[in-house]
Amino acid sequence: MISNMLSRKYTIFYPLCCRLLSSQLSTSATAIGTGTGATGLLGFEELKTKDNFIDFATKSINNCDQLRNILHNVDNISHQNPQDSLLIIDAISNELCKVLDSMEFIRNAHESEEYQKQAQKAFEKMSIYMHDLNSDTIIYKRLQEIIVLMKELKINLTHEERKFAIDMHDEFVTEGIQYHDIDHIDYNSNISIEINILKNNIVQLESQYMQNMTNADLNTTPGRFLLGPFDNEEDQDYILLYGYMNNIGIEQVYNGLQVPKGYIVCPNGSQGGNCRQLLISMMFTISSQKLRRMLWYELTQCPSANKAIFVQLITTRYQLSKILGYNSHSHRFQHTKLLNSQDEVYTFLQDFSNIIRNDAESELNTLKSLNLHNKHDKHDMSTITNIGPWDIDKLINQARKTTNTRASTNNGQSALEQISNYFPLGKCISSLQMLCYNLFDINMTQCTMTKHEKWVHNEQIFKYELIHNKTNESLGHIYFDLFQRSNKFNNNAHFTIQCGCSNNSPDLLINKYPIASNVSKDSKASKAKGS
Repeated sequence: MISNMLSRKYTIFYPLCCRLLSSQLSTSATAIGTGTGATGLLGFEELKTKDNFIDFATKSINNCDQLRNILHNVDNISHQNPQDSLLIIDAISNELCKVLDSMEFIRNAHESEEYQKQAQKAFEKMSIYMHDLNSDTIIYKRLQEIIVLMKELKINLTHEERKFAIDMHDEFVTEGIQYHDIDHIDYNSNISIEINILKNNIVQLESQYMQNMTNADLNTTPGRFLLGPFDNEEDQDYILLYGYMNNIGIEQVYNGLQVPKGYIVCPNGSQGGNCRQLLISMMFTISSQKLRRMLWYELTQCPSANKAIFVQLITTRYQLSKILGYNSHSHRFQHTKLLNSQDEVYTFLQDFSNIIRNDAESELNTLKSLNLHNKHDKHDMSTITNIGPWDIDKLINQARKTTNTRASTNNGQSALEQISNYFPLGKCISSLQMLCYNLFDINMTQCTMTKHEKWVHNEQIFKYELIHNKTNESLGHIYFDLFQRSNKFNNNAHFTIQCGCSNNSPDLLINKYPIASNVSKDSKASKAKGS
């Protein structure tokens, strides 16, 4: 749960610009570093090896500085078309997105730890530069001038352009631009320096937290799972677990020492990912509550180093929020959101809770009944409410089987089994292709990946190009990373690697098309092949 609380948020320049302005512009088949003949990682020609990552970030920073200079050299917004000013800000965002999005994906999904580390360095470099951008008072003043002209009805902007300008301005204020602006009444050079230090510290802490989550599984030993203690080797749970683990190997040494008696250690290296998936699958089937509890604790604990980092992160975020005039980090985070106060969030959650309460309580009572049925002591009624988080998957699985047994059809298959027959990987992909064509007139065609394009050096990554049927125009690429492997990003996720953007400005041509990657944590290659 803690890792979910640390979901990324790039402020001001990302993601507002590339998500708002670019959305009104048609995508183009002309791409920057993402053509069909590209040979670099994820289609970026610049990314042939991990040694290119820092240069990739540096080049984008130089491009951003050139764009900033255009805005800095304009004395007044009246001397420049406001739409052009917004497009320049959008172009700066595109440069940030290109690096932050691609490095975010690589540091989470690449099979090589060295690639992950280099991506982390490039990500940090760009994040620190982004904080410098967010204190650029010249860009802020350009936005102020545009908003004044909007209010005086002296310029004609589209709805999205107006929203973009207002949101950007508000985000600058949320980030404390007033403390960096020497013309502002709240300007304070000491506070300005302190804000930048705190922001950079937050970047470092968040990056270290995520790196620890990616590179270490449990007990600070990457890829190993120490399970125990068991009372003795005659313990039925020990015998059961040993039988499961022995299929993929059991290590005799842990942290350089002989494994303590009564413990089992799952393997490191190439088998580590399979071990995690095996332990997860056991949570659905193992009858022993003691063993499920042991597995749950082992699978869900965070790396020990992150406990101190989490405390530091909470403290640093709070300090920054207080300096910027907010009661807490959550108040600051919510300020520019659709639900922009804690009261609104609480009301929304309360209303949602009221809608689902009856169904949720009914399902919980079903699980409680199954839990009581599973207990050896049927007279101990207190056990009916004793459902731990390690019981949920098992009980839900049991409830589904019970329901589906009652709903079995004449051929002996349950309703769930019948439905599952429609969802092998091949049929899911072909159905997605059919939907793209029938709904959007888009052909989704599998294409070959080049040597340096993959982040996993096997055949388990699929790449599809989306092509408009009528114009034969390339609209973008989607990668599918679906199968299990060691040290893989441990969530189902959609990563936006590059946003689509195109404009017709003669002075600032931007033509690139979107790239996305969908990552699944649970699919098994052996079952998907040939489907």
